[in-house]
Order: sequence, then structure tokens, then C-alpha cells
Amino acid sequence: MSRISKFCVLTFLFIYSQAIESQSISGTRILRWPDGKKAAVSISFDDNLVSQLDIAMPEMEKYEFKGTFFIVAQWLDDFAVWDGLAKRWRGAAQRGHEIGSHSYSHRYLTWLDDKELAFQVKQSKEIIERWIGESNCQIFRHPWGNRNQRTNQLVRETYLWNSDDLPAYAEVFTSGQRDVEKLRKIIKKTISDQGWFVSVFHGVGRDFMSIPLTDFEKYLACLDSLRDLVWVAPMGQVIRYATEREAAKIVQKNGIQVILPDSLDPFIYNVPLTLETLLPTDWTIVKIRQGNRYRFFNTLEDDRGRFVRYESLPNGNPITIENMKPLSTDKLRLMQIADFRFERKTDLSNWEVVEGEWEVKEGILSTKAYVCKMLYRKPLTDFMVRGRFKILSGGKEHSSFSFSGIFLRSEKCLPGENNGIYYELDNHSSISDFRKNRALLWHQWTVRDGEKIPWYWPDRLSATFSANIEVDRWHLFEIWLKDSLLLYRLDNKTVLFYDEIKIPEGEFGLRNRGSQVYFDDIEIFEIK
Repeated sequence: MSRISKFCVLTFLFIYSQAIESQSISGTRILRWPDGKKAAVSISFDDNLVSQLDIAMPEMEKYEFKGTFFIVAQWLDDFAVWDGLAKRWRGAAQRGHEIGSHSYSHRYLTWLDDKELAFQVKQSKEIIERWIGESNCQIFRHPWGNRNQRTNQLVRETYLWNSDDLPAYAEVFTSGQRDVEKLRKIIKKTISDQGWFVSVFHGVGRDFMSIPLTDFEKYLACLDSLRDLVWVAPMGQVIRYATEREAAKIVQKNGIQVILPDSLDPFIYNVPLTLETLLPTDWTIVKIRQGNRYRFFNTLEDDRGRFVRYESLPNGNPITIENMKPLSTDKLRLMQIADFRFERKTDLSNWEVVEGEWEVKEGILSTKAYVCKMLYRKPLTDFMVRGRFKILSGGKEHSSFSFSGIFLRSEKCLPGENNGIYYELDNHSSISDFRKNRALLWHQWTVRDGEKIPWYWPDRLSATFSANIEVDRWHLFEIWLKDSLLLYRLDNKTVLFYDEIKIPEGEFGLRNRGSQVYFDDIEIFEIK
């Protein structure tokens, strides 16, 4: 019996809930692969060759890819002390790469008697974990692919996972192919099958059975170009997800409460599952709470109707989904208190420049330095601010931090002073290398651990939503803040909603970091 059959088989219980606001819920499903990806790909290596440490890992880490490396324990044990390899393999495991066993000395296991077979299988795990770290070797691959029922049985008794059992987890294709064009075709078919491709390499750029470095780079670039379709993860992580997906049961109760019970060890099976829950058609923003943690999500829509996509561990803790009704802005009375067209230098007289250089040129407020901050002098309680901003690419194709920041109910927040907490909206642009095309709300402090620092240190990401923020064009923004509620609109679309603002009064401000930003047509209103 395969390992996967030891666990509960996935059962979708689409239990129709009671009507909510005259709407009904159709169900929840677990997606085949995380975040709706169409396929999984694992990059694996055999024989603990030095080129894997010197070349393969650095190249993979450029794309934040993690691989599975099957180690021959004797080769690690013989050379670990004097050549420093053990420390390097331990570091690889600490960076998220998976370390597996490839036996003790790379023998044909089916040729061995029971005693020698047990040594090859069990001793290798002991040695690898002695050098790499306890419980860090949970998967085994047979040398030469040489195995039978006897070897497989011993491996299953010793390790969590046997690479010979991969078909139990998904439609899997394993190949040692090193031709890039053939690899591309395999990936394309894997996407079509919604399956799992495990590529097997040895040397990279040198060593035996090597793939040329240029071809390996092309393979990684191909996977990177398919990020929207392909989940690249170590083999054990894919197995965890597939096992959890099959073992979890979906129980949907009255209202919108989802429970994912299973019988798995939570210390081992801890990869979040991606779920989708259908919602009433008029729900546009929801809060999803599990235990003491919660996040806000924009809902999505396809031919099935309105739904939300989110992640959860299958630990049985109830997941509650709540409709968040945005501020009824059409019923609020606004009183304009400031109108900044930035036609004259004196328009900045009501602003306090906290850091950097600002200038008004041809009616446009612009930043000049790498980091610029300024605050509107009058304290605000309930207010609405609207205007427009443009993030300049400056000829860059990529930018690590490409956004305009907008302070909310900020205190003074002067450089190097302990001035408490504030909120900041970040708009990460279409060329950002970090959270591309996202609007994020940070809950931040000006100091950490009592140490005065000259910048605003991110402490907690309170909310984040996708947003189409193109560079070199104007974007309209509106920020509504009333009581504890925040509504952020970008180009007349609500992109972020948050209901736990905890500062009752503060100052509104503008900020940039990493790219030059233009601001214009800023109006400030008090909400009555």
C-alpha cells in the first residue's frame, strides 16, 4: 500500500450554507497546486558534487528557487572535515534547500543482502543528519534507479518519503534530460497535465554528467518566465502539499466558516493549502480570520461567480470569512480644508519637509533625493485626501523599491527621534523587484528596541492587495479615513480596506523611496 493511502482521502463536502444577505454559498475547494498554479516543478541533484554548491545553488538563488540534493553519505563523511563541505551543505539546508539521501556508498541496492542493504539505507540517514542537522533528511532516492519491492519497503520504513512513490502524489514525470528545448517541452506537457515534473541533474558547468552552465541558466530563466503557471519547490514541499490536499476534509458551516481537519503530523505537514470559497456577488472585500490572525482580500470573479482565494494550514482551526462593507462615501459630508495645485513655491508653506529635497516646477511637486518625506502641518482625525501621483522609471527596467508612500495619522516621525507609531501606504510599481504591483499598508514604529534610527522601520504588514501601478503615468488616489476604517482607492477602484487603524489623530504626509515621484492636485477634506 502506498504511503498516501495511509491518510484520509480528500472529500469535498460542498455544504450549502444558510442564506447570507439574501445570497447563498456554493462551496469551498482546495486548489491542486498553490495559488492556482497549473503544475509543480522540482529541481533535483544527485551525488553531492561541488559544482552544485559552487554553481547550481547560486544560480538558483538568483530566482529564489530551492532544490532537492540527494547526498551520498560516505562521500560527505570522508571529506566533510578537511574540505569544509559539511558546513556548506548545512548552510544550504538552512537557506531552504532540501537534503535527501542517495545511500551510503552508491551501491546497486538490489544486489545486497539484508544486512548490507540496511546499512546503506539507514546509515546514510544517520550520517547526513549528523552533518546537516537532525531530522533534515526525510527523502531517499535509489542509486542508479536500482530498486525492487524489498529495497522500497526498507526505505519507506526509514524515511518519510521514497522517491519511488512519487506517482502516488501526482501525475509525475522524472527525467535526467539536459537538453533545454526538450526540458521546455516536458514543462509544457506538465502544465497541460497539471502534473509534477522532477528534473534530475548531476554536475552543472563541470563534474560528470554535467549540464553546461549556459543551458542551466536558460532552464532557470524558462521556469522564471512561467511563474504564473508553475510552482517551483523542493520535492518534499510538493509531497507535503499533495499529502495535505488529499488528507484534508472541507467542512463548511452556517455563515461562512471553513474547517480543514486532517490526521497529519503538523510539525511535518506545514505547507499552507490554497483554497477558494464562493461568495455572494456583492462581496468585494473580505476579512479572513483564523485564530488571532487575519488578512484582508479583494474578491475575484470568473464564470463560477464571486470568490476569494486564500491560504490555510489544514489544522482544524475554523476559518471565518466576513464581508467588509467599504465606507459609504456617498453619504459622508466633506469640508475642504486644503487645495494644493503646487503652482507656486509658497504652496509648500503648509507642509513640513522632514527629509530629502522637494521642488515645485511647472505646477508639479516632485522629489529629488532617494528618500523624501513631508507632512501636512495640521493634525487630522477623520479625513479624505485625493490627488494624483506618477512614479518615474528613470530609464530603469527594474527597481527594488519603486513606490510613493502616504503617511496616515502619522505623528511627527522626525529622523532619529522616538515618536511612536504610524501607518504607511506603499505603492509598488510594475517594475518593482519586491511585491510587484501591490498596495501595502504597514503599521510601523520610528524606533526598534529603543535604538534611534534615521528612517522608518517596517514592523507589521497589516494589509496588501494587488494593484495595477504602471510607471511613467499618472494615477488617481483617494484615501478615506474615518474612526478605525481606512479605504484606499486607486484609479477609482477600491484596492485596500482596513478596519483597525489605532491612532485617533495625526498628520497626513507624502513620501518616496527608490524612485523619483511626482504629486499633483492634492485636496484634503475633513469628514463631518
